[in-house]
Amino acid sequence: MPVCDVAAFCLYWGLSLPKEVTIARKLFLAAKHFHKCTDSVALDFVHVRVAMKNAQAELLRELLEIEEAADVLPRDDLQKVQAEQQRAVVELEEHSALTKDYIEMKQSCLEKDAKTKPKGKMPLPLELTQKKYPKKVPMKFEQVYVKEFMPPSVSCWRGNVRNEWWCHCQPYPRHAEPLERHGGDEQACIVAMLQEAWRQWLQKAAPPLSECPIEGLFSAVAK
Repeated sequence: MPVCDVAAFCLYWGLSLPKEVTIARKLFLAAKHFHKCTDSVALDFVHVRVAMKNAQAELLRELLEIEEAADVLPRDDLQKVQAEQQRAVVELEEHSALTKDYIEMKQSCLEKDAKTKPKGKMPLPLELTQKKYPKKVPMKFEQVYVKEFMPPSVSCWRGNVRNEWWCHCQPYPRHAEPLERHGGDEQACIVAMLQEAWRQWLQKAAPPLSECPIEGLFSAVAK
């Protein structure tokens, strides 16, 4: 639902939203008003929007990478592609702003709710303290052990039909990492899948990527 539609829907049902606030704040205020819920639950509704737009953002980035192929298109088709690319840039900027606002609001909520925490440091999500993770990315992954590296409650599997590694971090759509994208390198494909799984989970939970318990995961090269 576009920003203007969110505001119009809320106004129809008796909630006037401030014009100057961001879409993340509008969704937050709407969830609080209509669901009579806590800040944390209201932020879960905001995150659903982030997750839905996250999948769309992947497609928009791919659209921006077709410049070389676009050179051989007829003039009319090229203009259509360029117009779509301009729209994609705007939508990616909006998604980036939405994600940034959500993370800031989530961090603020966590800090407010925390009863005890080290000075100047946001408390880690409880799930990260309840499971012992491998310390480092191995030189070579054994397929049977990949699940040990996954974030809490995130599933993964090997798709043998199209040679892909999949992960699913709800409420995000399932993410596929094709082996072909990595030149047939199984290790690089698994690393890329793990990076995306942890990126999504940490985005939802709101701590920075540096809080990933697997040392070196985000510095590992995914070809």
